[in-house]
Amino acid sequence: MTYQRIQELIGQYGLAAFQAAQEGIIAYVERVVRSRLREIPDGSWFGQIYHDHDGTHDEIYRMCCRVTKRADRLVVDLTAPHRRLPGRSTARARRWRAR
Repeated sequence: MTYQRIQELIGQYGLAAFQAAQEGIIAYVERVVRSRLREIPDGSWFGQIYHDHDGTHDEIYRMCCRVTKRADRLVVDLTAPHRRLPGRSTARARRWRAR
């Protein structure tokens, strides 16, 4: 349904207008989120859980996340622990940064 509606919008307004609207929405959301982030005190938070299945194996796995906030930026760090889980439900550890 979504794919069909997007195709209709592109057909009605053109690809350039559709892409410009998408970019406008992304820019608006970025401004709003950064503004809200500036209202939160800077800091760093850490959490961990223990997951009992990786999609293939019944084992206990430690999963960690650290979020660091500075001004209007967040860094979400999922690199600890460094062990890669064997099952298909686990993505490689990544560190995401907003542009």
